[in-house]
Amino acid sequence: MKSIFRLEEIRSYDSEGHWYRDASIGIVGHYSSLEKVMEAMLKNGSEAWDAEEIMAYMVKEIAVDGEIGEVSWLSVRTYDTQGTLIDECLQDYNLCNQFEGRNREAIRFKIGDIVEALEGRRLYTAIVSALPPTPDDHFPILDALDDCYLVLPLDATGLDHLHIAPTHTFTLQHLIEKEGLDYLRNRLLIYQGRQDETDMWSICAIEGHQYLYNFASMPSKCICSRCHQKWKADYRGDLIQGEIWHEVDAFEGDTRTNEKIIKVWSGH
Repeated sequence: MKSIFRLEEIRSYDSEGHWYRDASIGIVGHYSSLEKVMEAMLKNGSEAWDAEEIMAYMVKEIAVDGEIGEVSWLSVRTYDTQGTLIDECLQDYNLCNQFEGRNREAIRFKIGDIVEALEGRRLYTAIVSALPPTPDDHFPILDALDDCYLVLPLDATGLDHLHIAPTHTFTLQHLIEKEGLDYLRNRLLIYQGRQDETDMWSICAIEGHQYLYNFASMPSKCICSRCHQKWKADYRGDLIQGEIWHEVDAFEGDTRTNEKIIKVWSGH
């Protein structure tokens, strides 16, 4: 099958106030061989006036004389800015049930590693929670899309998990604050079913509290159903506000367990 190679540059930008980084993908050109791709890649890196924004290159192999429609790749490779191969997915994305598993020695990360995952136009800081399948796993039916990491992203918008191809998974290149690191590690514990070991407050610190009030209107007490942090109001109010609500260790005169309080109040 005849093919050409599309060279793309991946640029990254800091996103102030977000846990992810912005990314953009631009097409550099199309070439008849990987050798010409490498030449163009090194030339592009040396001539671009804003080369410091380029974090990596991606090379997608496209079939020539294919049917008109959405393009599926014959192979995908990523390279660093020096032209060194980062990772590759060489199975044909047009075919189903053609993937037998990734060789174990080709799996760059392990469970618990902190990585950056390229999804659309964002680079999410994430923790690896599951690895690509290997031939030793003996899965009966696999295709190219199964060659991926399952990652849990550092994100406050409710994004639960991502399936990220090895070519879109990068070593973390920047520092992560302890708050974010604790959040990711505890999300992994929850994913692994080890929730009793989890510091639920670290989840709330990123995603926000799950408030439950003692009354549907004019409440005077509330509790977070996740981390069990408690507040009471000095006077009647219906919002969590610094001048109204104050954190407390226990509700005065209420001997019920947190679980019982949550069960009762969640019915409001």
